[in-house]
Amino acid sequence: MAPFRSLLTDLTDERFRVAIGLGVASIPFTIWANWYAVSNGVLRGSDVSFLFVACVISGYFYRSREVNSARAGEIAGLSGGVPVLIWQSATFIIALSSYPPFVDAIGNATLVTALSVAVGLVTVPILAAVLLLVGWVGGRVGQWLNGQVGSVRSVESNG
Repeated sequence: MAPFRSLLTDLTDERFRVAIGLGVASIPFTIWANWYAVSNGVLRGSDVSFLFVACVISGYFYRSREVNSARAGEIAGLSGGVPVLIWQSATFIIALSSYPPFVDAIGNATLVTALSVAVGLVTVPILAAVLLLVGWVGGRVGQWLNGQVGSVRSVESNG
C-alpha cells in the first residue's frame, strides 16, 4: 500500500508540476491519434506514442533536478494515460459483453453485463501498471538523452 500512497502523494507534489502538465498536454494528441487510427481501421489497441514522448521530455527535464527522471516519467505517464485507461476498459467491457461464446456460456444478460463490467474494472490496475512502465521507460530515455546532449555541450564548449 505504501507505493500506491507514494504515487498519490507524487501526483499532488509541487515538484512534479511540469511532469503532470506534460502528461495532461499529451491527452488531446493521444485522443486524436486513437480516434484517427480506429476510424481508419489501422489500430485495435491504444496508441500511446504521444504519451511516451511526453514521458521522454519529462525525463529529460527532470534529469538535473533532485527528483528521479524515471519517477517524473511515471507521473507524466499516469497523468496523461487517463484516456487510455477509460478507452481500453470501455472497449474491453463492450467486447466481452458481446462475445458470443461468453454470452452463450453465461446465458443471463444481467450476469453477462455484471461480469463484463467487473472484468473491465480489473483491467484498470493492469493498464495503470503498463502506463507506469511506459512512463518509467520514457523517463529513463529522457534522462539518457539529457546526458548525451549535456556531454556534447560540455565537449563543444571546451573546444
